Amino acid sequence: MRHGRRRRKRTRNLPTLYIRAFATFEDSTDDNAISWDTDDIPFVIDNSATGIICSVGKLFIGPLISTKVTLETAEGLTTKTKFVGTIRLVMTCDHNKQHWYDIPGSFFDPDSPINLIGIPFLGDYFGKNDKVPNSDDDGTWVKSSASRSQFTWDYRKNERHFSHGSSRLPELYLYV
Repeated sequence: MRHGRRRRKRTRNLPTLYIRAFATFEDSTDDNAISWDTDDIPFVIDNSATGIICSVGKLFIGPLISTKVTLETAEGLTTKTKFVGTIRLVMTCDHNKQHWYDIPGSFFDPDSPINLIGIPFLGDYFGKNDKVPNSDDDGTWVKSSASRSQFTWDYRKNERHFSHGSSRLPELYLYV
């Protein structure tokens, strides 16, 4: 530093930390009730949905193909142009082990208010090489109560117990 000149202090934009804590029962021993990770992404695990919808583009690998998609909801049918591609899901089981799956035919919708994993669709993915029936009918499922869920997948090889957040939906955080 030269004599007589003051060095200007640089300021940087610091990352924002977002913490979401879930309420649990006092006697609960559920270690999955609090998420401190800033990179985790919530997905609603839905046994009535027949697809995967995600609003986070970086989770898709390979090309996204523009496709007209008809969605059936409680409000009726709507047809919109969406992008279809292969999503890379990273799911953590109760043993804190990460499992990676590349699932084709998933929808990228940057305007979707929620990310959604349909159990029938996921069961079809795991059972795609089976003989009839070609779905992992008894090995991929979710059981939900008013405030907790048990999610089992890939021929019952993996399981995750989790508490619901303030939305009271079976919302599981992936990429933890």
